[in-house]
Formats: sequence, C-alpha cells, structure tokens
Amino acid sequence: MSEDQSQDHASSFWIGLAVGGLLGALGSYLVTADEKERKLLLAKGRQLLENLENFSESALEKGEEIKEIMAKKAPVVKEKVEEVQEKATEMVEDTSEDIEEIAKEAIEKIAAVAQTAKKPARRFFKRK
Repeated sequence: MSEDQSQDHASSFWIGLAVGGLLGALGSYLVTADEKERKLLLAKGRQLLENLENFSESALEKGEEIKEIMAKKAPVVKEKVEEVQEKATEMVEDTSEDIEEIAKEAIEKIAAVAQTAKKPARRFFKRK
C-alpha cells in the first residue's frame, strides 16, 4: 500500500468517525424530549468537536515529526540495505564456488569407484 493510499484510508477513518459521532449526537438530540438533556447533548457535542480538532492537529504534528525522522533515517537505511545486498551476493558467489568444487570432487570419486568396480567384473567375466 502506498503512502498516499494509507493517508487516504487514515483520513477517511477519522472523517467517518467524526461524521458518525455527529450523526449519533444529532439522533440523540432529536429523540430527547427533555430540554435540559438537549442542552447537555449540545454541550457534549461541542466538546467532542473541540477534542476532535485538537486531536487532528496533534496527529498532524506528530505525523510531520515522524516524516522528518524517517527522511533523516532513509539514507542510513538505504546504506544498510546495500551492505546486506553486497554480503548476500558475496555469500551466494562463495557458496556457488564451493558447490562447484564439491560437485567436481564427487564426480571424481564416483568415477574412481566406477573404475575399481569394473576391474573385478572384468576378471569375473574373463574367467571361464
């Protein structure tokens, strides 16, 4: 998921939460018959909006801080990734060379065993 998509999902979530809270408050307000309760619900709704504004501001600030930190760390992370890639490449090259040597030795041993196995068989079949 790209950064733009994740930001879209996050903002959609918070917008949905705010709209849902407001619709719930409006529904409660319309259903409530008592005037005191209506005033209390309006006051709580205003408080909810204020808290939501404060929260969104602090979330945006925190997001900017994280973005700055990640921008500073990106070159270091890239360097580490390149180091790991180099080491992995070296290991694969070394391993492939080792495997090639082991395979050659195995072929030589198999050939030697095959040669020694042929000698008794030749003697056996040459006898009458």
